[in-house]
Amino acid sequence: MRWDLLTSYTQRQSGLFTRAQAYICGYSAYQVRRRVQCGEWQQVLREVFAQTGTTITPGIRDRAATLGIEGAILAGPSAARLHGAPTSDTRTYVFASTDNRLKVPQLIGLRCALDARDVILLDDKFVTRRGRTTFDCLRLLPFDHAESLFDRVLRDKWTTYTEQVSYLRQYTGMVGLTQVTRLLGRAKPGARSAAERRFPTLLRQAGVCGWQANFPIGNYLVNGRTRWSPPAGRCFGSHGGIYTTNPCT
Repeated sequence: MRWDLLTSYTQRQSGLFTRAQAYICGYSAYQVRRRVQCGEWQQVLREVFAQTGTTITPGIRDRAATLGIEGAILAGPSAARLHGAPTSDTRTYVFASTDNRLKVPQLIGLRCALDARDVILLDDKFVTRRGRTTFDCLRLLPFDHAESLFDRVLRDKWTTYTEQVSYLRQYTGMVGLTQVTRLLGRAKPGARSAAERRFPTLLRQAGVCGWQANFPIGNYLVNGRTRWSPPAGRCFGSHGGIYTTNPCT
């Protein structure tokens, strides 16, 4: 048996290896089964294993799905993790062919439509690109968590409001589109955070009018754009400052 070859697989694959790779290394089906039974190996998915002691994190489970499910494409919260924006949902989401029956705890198979142009290769894994990842997260996450993620990805320029509207129009009949519609409706006025959505309400209650959201004011102030522009002759803030929810300004 080639222990050194098995080790090379685990080093390249986040501590994981497949049943087929174990066979290549000289292990029989019986030897694989016995090592799982005695606790030397742990089974992550039906066809994917790890050495005992390996911590199975959401990211490791995502990686196992790409190894053990033919044609798997990470999507939704799993894709967001890989892109660098972890969410509150730690389950693994994948697009997979209808031939794969995904009856595994913590693993969700998505069967809805997916455009090939929305799939990229990232860190040796097939994953939905950022715009489609955002759209699926808006459908699948709890409302408050989806809204928080949407605020973040808009600030980080992962996607645009217009792109998400186009997804909504393209993919009719999907689960969660009512929530996406509501989220886009709340973002439409230009607000990108809970504070910004609250601010115009406070302005109206105070009788302040004439302001405009996301008004361009020149490159010397707030990177050329302030979130809320006051009416002529009035200023919000102190020491001549302008309020913005961007933590970098």
